[in-house]
Amino acid sequence: MAMRYLKLICLFVQVHCYCAAQLPCAVQVTHYNETNGISNGRVVAMLQGQTGYLWFGTTNGLLSFDGYMFRQYNDPVIANTITKLAEDRNHVIWMSLLGGGLVSFDPAKNAFTSHKLQNDKDPSLAGAEVIRLFFDSKGRLWMGTSQRGLIRVDAKKDSLIAFNVINQQDTFYAPALRKIYNTVYDIYEDKEGWFWLATHDGLYHFDPETGIMKAVREKPVQKNSRRFDLFRSILPDNDILWLSAWAGGLSSYNRKTGEWKKWLPDAGRANNVLYNIVTTIKEKSDKEFWVCSPDKGLGVFDKTVHRFYFFNDEKMYLVIQ
Repeated sequence: MAMRYLKLICLFVQVHCYCAAQLPCAVQVTHYNETNGISNGRVVAMLQGQTGYLWFGTTNGLLSFDGYMFRQYNDPVIANTITKLAEDRNHVIWMSLLGGGLVSFDPAKNAFTSHKLQNDKDPSLAGAEVIRLFFDSKGRLWMGTSQRGLIRVDAKKDSLIAFNVINQQDTFYAPALRKIYNTVYDIYEDKEGWFWLATHDGLYHFDPETGIMKAVREKPVQKNSRRFDLFRSILPDNDILWLSAWAGGLSSYNRKTGEWKKWLPDAGRANNVLYNIVTTIKEKSDKEFWVCSPDKGLGVFDKTVHRFYFFNDEKMYLVIQ
């Protein structure tokens, strides 16, 4: 079935490389828009489901793609742009909405359900900007949010419980910075059931049973210093956690030895915060990762030689850095 061969890699593109990552090779990019299937707005979120289907959250509803054609789903409960998608163990698709709100869609029943989330102590928590939707091994739904930390969702009660990355009484950061650093971009659950969080304040270890949050750092943070640990995504690799960073390239953390390493796509501009931005990493092979960068585009990182290679958008060839 065609959908078995679909890959969801940073952008909705098909990349066909018939050579080693170190050598230039042609790529084929397929664009989908209102002329060939995506007729209901801008694509904001993407998910490859357990059955192989691709799901797209847009500014005007939900789309699915089976490898041949798109299907559109609309419902009054989708009152705003879909920002993030996740799938539970029952193949139900969950989506967060711009401005707050959570909606689930059961493809088997073709039915949408709106979840009116609430927190009695802090009603504004329901309007948190969701950056990551995540189901853990016990089927619990979590939300990584902008400036509101990590939030656990009780779908049965439609209630929220927040866990701050930065304690709001912490005096190390100024109040405005405490909010900014209290942002969770990505979540990984290890075999022991502990969470590893990529946050605006570096890597954090979180125990979902006790709620204890702990920073994992190479060295203590110094005020007004250049930071390379504004982590955006996590990719596990045995004992290694690979972390992409805003203006910090790619870092690795060895959970067994505690060793940190860092690689920059543009080392000559290490002190310029507008470069060395890597937002997303995905596994390509045993030796390579796909990387997405706002300043360099789509590329590959070879972890055996620790080098980045990026595709040139105009010529569509691999550019060796």
